[in-house]
Amino acid sequence: MVDFRYVANLKMNGTSDQVTNWINTVSKLPRKLQEKCVFCPPVCYLESASNLIKIENYFLKLGSQNLDANLKESYTGGIAANMLRDIGCEYVIIGHSERREYFKETNEDLKQKVDVSLKNNLEVIFCCGESLHQREEEVHFDWIKSQISESLFHLSSNNFSKIVIAYEPIWAI
Repeated sequence: MVDFRYVANLKMNGTSDQVTNWINTVSKLPRKLQEKCVFCPPVCYLESASNLIKIENYFLKLGSQNLDANLKESYTGGIAANMLRDIGCEYVIIGHSERREYFKETNEDLKQKVDVSLKNNLEVIFCCGESLHQREEEVHFDWIKSQISESLFHLSSNNFSKIVIAYEPIWAI
């Protein structure tokens, strides 16, 4: 059986009031639907979103749009998986096409992020998808297969169950 999630990734959008309004609106859904909703606001709103969800006893899940896999050094502006867990995140988005393209994140980079996430009990929303050029050249299946296999196929079946695959073809965004 396929288990779906509804993920709201606000990217670099929204204000504190908009985040609060989104949470309060979605919290009116029946519990079974709320539990399938993962809210990923900008990092500056993660803790306030977490507090609102806890205080109001909502059933929404909280996720981060990214994390840093480097555990050996501290980077200005970075965010570690244990920090995300500490403020109530249950999910993290890894492999978004923008991160792959603009930040040059490789499948190996994503593999490390996946490992760090799972070690810190964060479920992974793993994004994959092809460009229009790859689709037109009919190499999109090979491209997606490499994204998934190079970043995820090292996982045990127990850990693989903590991965949500988000197919997001770049040409459709």
